[in-house]
Amino acid sequence: MPPRAIPNPDPAVLKNEPDREPFRIEPTFSPRIWGARSLAPLYPKKTNLPEPIGEAWLTDVNCRVANGPFAGKTLSEAWREMPDEWRTLLRRWGRMNRSKKALVEERAAPSPNDEYLLYQTLLGTFAPEETDEGVLTKYCER
Repeated sequence: MPPRAIPNPDPAVLKNEPDREPFRIEPTFSPRIWGARSLAPLYPKKTNLPEPIGEAWLTDVNCRVANGPFAGKTLSEAWREMPDEWRTLLRRWGRMNRSKKALVEERAAPSPNDEYLLYQTLLGTFAPEETDEGVLTKYCER
């Protein structure tokens, strides 16, 4: 499979290239005895449920991508198809920021999941090859 280009953050470009738009993730829902049979108003289609839902996972490896080139795939499946450049950047950023973590209630902060979510957001909204000072300034202002 040919490597994908890292997304361009320009909204005009994203509009004309649907395979480069940020993808929407469908959460996974876990039944729990303490849960509720309606998740409205957050999830209006999740009402009158046969069993109570106690947990909604927004970035679980089993969540499905709802749109774009990874539509229908789990996050785990989509991750394996992500461009190598993305995985390389995630690892590099993790190493660069390891010493910047703080202890909060005897735990490293941010948590690995929160840190990963931040990096995913950065990868989805910024093209690393665009390191021009003006582009970086505009990105930071957004």
